[in-house]
Amino acid sequence: MSDPQELLKEAFQGYFPMVNQRSGGTIYQWALGWYVSAHDVAKQFGHESVFRLLMDRSPADVKLLAACWAADAVSVKSLLAEHPGLVARRANAYRRQVAHAARNNNLAAVRAMLAAGLPVDALGQHRATPLHWAAFHGNAEMAREILRYDPPLEVTDADFHGTPLGWAIYGSEHGWDCCTGDYAATVKALLEAGAKASETAGGTEAVREVIRHYGAKD
Repeated sequence: MSDPQELLKEAFQGYFPMVNQRSGGTIYQWALGWYVSAHDVAKQFGHESVFRLLMDRSPADVKLLAACWAADAVSVKSLLAEHPGLVARRANAYRRQVAHAARNNNLAAVRAMLAAGLPVDALGQHRATPLHWAAFHGNAEMAREILRYDPPLEVTDADFHGTPLGWAIYGSEHGWDCCTGDYAATVKALLEAGAKASETAGGTEAVREVIRHYGAKD
């Protein structure tokens, strides 16, 4: 491959522009997944030999991201030991991968990326942080993992102007995982970390009960 950085390309509009800008995504996103790389696709479909070939041809920074997405803690640790400061030298497009992993509700990848030094305040889709996405999914375990890295609690996204707590409250009623996410536990984790709830916060009854317990009224 003449340009190994081509291996950083992911399935999203930045690399595969849409003819109709009002559509909900590209065929690559719907068929393969959002923000997935060639490495991720090989893993997803069980093509281990292809994955190993890609890793063998990849530079260290691409290998590190692929290892994080694969939640391969041993490879992540080895690469960081061999290439100190690898994450810090990368551009924002590389460092925002942790936000993409959170958007995909991939706890294992988020955990690996944060441990590798990717920034907890990275901005992804909608210029939302990883904590926004953990909250939106009602993924309490992911929220608690992110909170270990002291993320900003009151930052708002660019499109909906909500905080992570606001995303959790909205998600509890209207989110992709509203029927399966643990929004009450997620809201509890955010409030215990110092997030501020308004008196008209809303959300499901379970969420409102948590908010009442912490002093705000629904």
